[in-house]
Parts: sequence; C-alpha cells; structure tokens
Amino acid sequence: MNDLRRLFALTCRPQRAWLLATVLLATLAAGAATGLVATAGWLLTASAITGAVLAAGGVARLEIFGPGALIRLFAVTRTVARYAERLIGHESIFRLLTRLRPRVFAGLAAQSWPVIGRLRRALVLNRLIGDVEALEGFPAGMLSAALAVLLAGGAFSLVLAWLLPAPIAWAGLVLTLLLAGLPVLAGWRAQPREYRAALLRERLQRDLLERLAASRELVFADPADHRRHALARLDARLAAAAIARASRASAADATGVLILHLSLCGLLAVLAGWLAAGAISPARAGLAILGLLALAGITAGLAESWQGYARTRLGLRRLGIEAVATPSIAEHRHGAPGVAGGRPVEWPAGGDAVAAAGWRLDAVGLSQGVADRPVLDGLMLDIAPGEVITITGRSGSGKSSLLALLAGLRRPDEGQVLLDGRAASDWPERVRFSRIAVCEQRTTLLAGTLADNLALGIPGGAEPGELQAALSAVGLDELAGELDTWLGPGGRELSGGEARRVAVLRAALCPAGALLLDEPFRGLDDTASDALSRWLAARWRGRTVVVFDHVARGSWPDRRVLTLAEGRL
Repeated sequence: MNDLRRLFALTCRPQRAWLLATVLLATLAAGAATGLVATAGWLLTASAITGAVLAAGGVARLEIFGPGALIRLFAVTRTVARYAERLIGHESIFRLLTRLRPRVFAGLAAQSWPVIGRLRRALVLNRLIGDVEALEGFPAGMLSAALAVLLAGGAFSLVLAWLLPAPIAWAGLVLTLLLAGLPVLAGWRAQPREYRAALLRERLQRDLLERLAASRELVFADPADHRRHALARLDARLAAAAIARASRASAADATGVLILHLSLCGLLAVLAGWLAAGAISPARAGLAILGLLALAGITAGLAESWQGYARTRLGLRRLGIEAVATPSIAEHRHGAPGVAGGRPVEWPAGGDAVAAAGWRLDAVGLSQGVADRPVLDGLMLDIAPGEVITITGRSGSGKSSLLALLAGLRRPDEGQVLLDGRAASDWPERVRFSRIAVCEQRTTLLAGTLADNLALGIPGGAEPGELQAALSAVGLDELAGELDTWLGPGGRELSGGEARRVAVLRAALCPAGALLLDEPFRGLDDTASDALSRWLAARWRGRTVVVFDHVARGSWPDRRVLTLAEGRL
C-alpha cells in the first residue's frame, strides 16, 4: 500500500483538479452510454408490448417522443464527454510530464559519477522512457477508468432503485463492484509475473542491441550462432510471458462475463415472477436488463490496463522518486551551495582559475576484473602543483585506472591517493570536480551548439572571442566562425579528429586547478597534436596537467615523462 500511496501522491495529487475533471467526464461518458442502451431497451420492450396488444385487437398508447429525445441526448452527451475526456486527460498527462520528467533527470544528475557512469553504459534512456510512461498511465489508464465504472454503476443503481424494487438496485450495485474489482484484483495478483517479464524485456533489448553492435565480430567469433540462439530462447520466454499476460486478462474478462450472465439469468427469473404478479412493467424490466449489459461493456479493457500495474510500481521504485523530497529542475540548476544540484562553495567566480592541485600516491595497489588481476602494485608518485606530466604505457597497463584514482572516481585497494593532502575520494564530488577537469578516452559531444559544448564547464559562460581563439589555436579555423552550428542529431557531423579536439578544449577551458587527459591526441596527426599541446601548455601555465597516452606526443616544455609498466612507474 505504500507504493500505492506514493503513486497517488506523485501522479494524482498535484493534478487533482485535472484528474477530477477527467474522472467526471469519464463517468459522464460511461453513464450516458449506459443510459443510451437502457433507454433503448425500455423503448424496444414498450414498442414490442404495444405491438402485441394492437395485434390482439386491444387498445394501447405508446409515448415515443420523450424516450427518443432522451436517446439522442444520451448519444450526444456520450460523444461530447468522450472527446472532452480525451482533451482533459491528455492535458493532465502533459502537465504531469512537465513536472515528472525534469524531476527524474534532476535526481539522476545529482547522483555520483560512478553511478552515472554505470547508468550510461546501460540502456538507461529507454528504461527511463518506459518507466515514466508507466507512471503517467496510472492516473488516466487505471485509476480514472475504474472510478468512472464505479460511479456510473452507482448512478445506474440509484436509477434502478427509483424505477424497480430495491433488490434489483442492490444487485446492480454488487454487480458493478464485481465487474470493476475483478480486473484490479487480477492485476494485483499478477505483479510477480509482470516484474519478471519487465526485467526479461530489458534483458532482451540490451542483448539484442549488443549483438547488433558486434554483428561483424560475431560472424568470425561465433560461427555457430550461439548468441543468436540464446536471443531466440530469450525472445521465446518473453513471448510466453506475453501470452500468459493476455491469458490472465482474458480470464479476468471471461470471469466477469460469466458472473454477468449468471446474474442476468437470476435477474430474469426474478423479473419474470414480478412480471407475472404485475409488480413491474415489462418496459422497466427491459431497461434493467439492457442497462446492466451496457454497464458490463464499459468495463472492457480494465483487465488489460491493470495488468500493467506491476510495471507502474516497478517504474516508481527504479526511478526512486519521492513525492515531495525530489528537487525541481530549477532547484537543481540554481540551488544553494552544498545542496545536491547547487553550485559548490569552492566554485571559482567569474571563470577565474583556482589554485593548482597536487597529488601524492603512496604504495597504491589496485585490482580489477573477475580474477582480481593486479593493475597497480605498490605505485609511488608525487605530482607537484603546477607540474606537467605525461604517463605512457601499453594498452591495458592501467593508465585509465590511474586517472580514475587521481580523479577520485575509484578507491585504491591498497595505499592512499591524496589530493591536496586529503584522500581524493573523500572530497565532496562537486568540490573535487571544481578543482579537477577530466577528458576521458571516449569522445562525447552533447546535442547543442558548438559554443554550448565548449563552454559547458565555464561558470557564467564564455565570450565568443575566447572560444574562437581557442578553436583557431588548435587548427579548427573552419569551426571558429560556426559557434552557433548545431552538433548532434540533425546537425553537423564532426570528423573524429575535430570531435576529439572539441572535447579536449571543453575540459581545458574549465577554470580548474588540474587537468587530466586520457589519450587527448587520439585520431590527430603530428601537426594537430603539436598545435593542441602548445595551446594547452600556454593555457595551463602554472597549473597541473597529467596526460595519459601510449607514447609521449606533442610539444610540452618542462614536462616529466613516466612509463607505467607492471603496475609501477
């Protein structure tokens, strides 16, 4: 029940006015649909009785204008109410999304670097979209639909109480509760299976994308198609889960239909006795029978929608959203210092660089992999503030792992890594990254303008002249005049060398006290490497620079070159 309360607080309470309007309109549409069929049942039964009386030579009078007008009123009301319900429902969903999605991403942005790094390697975007969609379907697809059935059924039961003896009204109310409650109960009981199906669906998606990405390599590495057969087995399990879900929904619908038909059979027997005794008129009996059939019809789809309740709860738990504690996107962007999402106290003002940082590594040991392969073993290193160091080594020698230790992204298994006299991983993350700028091995550009990418780490932004000068200095004169050019989907595609230099410039323009570069010259020829290193040396004069590469490249005056091998320098 805690998850249900959280769901209601998160998705319904902020939009209660819109949700109430949606429920009322859905109730009006359901009531109009029930009234339309019930009135038609009254008119058809009355017409049949009148015809039989006239055929027998009797005299009868039939009022058709009132019921006909009522039928038209119900038909128009149903159409208008359904259209208005769609409009209001979609508006409430859009309002929910404007509130929900920024809070989700603000909460993710406040996570630590290792957590974000793990999420980035997963299919987090697809998972986020699916989880948010599951949450947004709760108020409109589940809650309002069930409430509309209950309210419409209650209103129709009141009509039955007015026109027929009280037991008929009570029977209609009980039948309404059963027809609305069975789908909810079925969805509630299906939660464990739906959890497993949701996780299985994600696993299939992840493995399929990985296989597509490595399709060429698998032609040679997996000639027997073991991976493809494994995917086929996974897909078969997911298909079986989908069939089971459809079967459960169909079973809930079939149970409702069975209860309805048994109830109608009993109701017909009771009504027949009252008709024989003259307690009720045949037209009112027809109204009751067809009205209850129409009420059963508006419950169609409830079972299928409530089968997704487990996915909604799973989305709520994985997103980890609290109804009141999660900061808004504005709070995340402009929050107070020291608060998650706010600018740290030590952040430099006006883009001025902070003091140079220094490190001391004392007998550092680090292992990784399933077999705990030693990567660093008793490593000793002192990096003085303002020093420039290039650390070389072959692939797999531990250069990137050493960068992660210096940046505080990992803790050593042995020894200690001190940043300005304090364990690097003990610094608050936002304070640490205000002192350290990092350019990883992987080149990542954001969807935005070239200027947006370059000035990402500069508080308050940068002057266009500064960005243009930096681009020209590293041999990107063509891009210097295109700061407003859009990069990313639908925009300009940069070459590998251009994208790499933009990524390095983005890190180097940050007003930090130390710069860590992992293979900054990847994809660059000697001329471009020399131009980039000369600009870095001038830009970062007096501050600490540590470059990790296979060989010492570029023109760096007064730099120290170390080689990492066998876990030591």
